[in-house]
Amino acid sequence: MHRVTLRLTAAHISLNLADPIDRESGLKALLQEEEEERRTTLWENVLLPGDMETVNAARDWRKAVWQMEQYARDCTLDDLSAKVLLAVRHVDEARDRFYTAARSSIGIGGGQVEQASWLSSALRGEARDTSTGSAGSNE
Repeated sequence: MHRVTLRLTAAHISLNLADPIDRESGLKALLQEEEEERRTTLWENVLLPGDMETVNAARDWRKAVWQMEQYARDCTLDDLSAKVLLAVRHVDEARDRFYTAARSSIGIGGGQVEQASWLSSALRGEARDTSTGSAGSNE
């Protein structure tokens, strides 16, 4: 953030050696920096109290989301649909592993919280209400 503010003020401060940036681009960059700072703070809140299994699961989830983001940014790839569906599945499974590890780490019981299988079934129109074992409605 410091770098962006220096660039925004470069044209107004004679001793500022940073490359100037126009106001619109600079304000947009500041918003991106603020979002990155928020994500970093949240990430550190996972890393600090987490045991190794939870931290590794969180990293895997983060990596899976990053891969999904790359596909979303590069829509020029051929046969992207199969890759995106697989990436969605990886994100869902990584999230499940993180939730399982985190709950175990802090001693929360109460059954499963995994959603990947349910979400996959829902995409195929086979979703089940896991609390009763009955088929869910497709409303």
